Amino acid sequence: MIIYTNGCSNTFGHTLPFEHTWSTIISKKLIKNNIDFFYDKNFDLNKVDYKNSDNFLMSDSFNGIGNDYIFHKSIETISTLIDNNKKPNYVFIQWSGPNRRMHMDV
Repeated sequence: MIIYTNGCSNTFGHTLPFEHTWSTIISKKLIKNNIDFFYDKNFDLNKVDYKNSDNFLMSDSFNGIGNDYIFHKSIETISTLIDNNKKPNYVFIQWSGPNRRMHMDV
């Protein structure tokens, strides 16, 4: 089972070990066989050998990120997973506050 999550510090687990975040707790309940369960915060799709695992939690969450980043990063990661024949079974997105937006000073 493949689970993807994204969101701000509430999903990332600011001040919490990753094992105690809501996304990890939910994943452990959904994936009954935790023996082959792989998870890590913000792992790079190009560096981690996720292609050889059938049970993993992929989290792109991070402290302080806004909805623009959450949206675009989620689309990018989910598309990459699908392209690699690893379509997520569950996707959990925790949206940030509406005032967190991308800005560019020129």
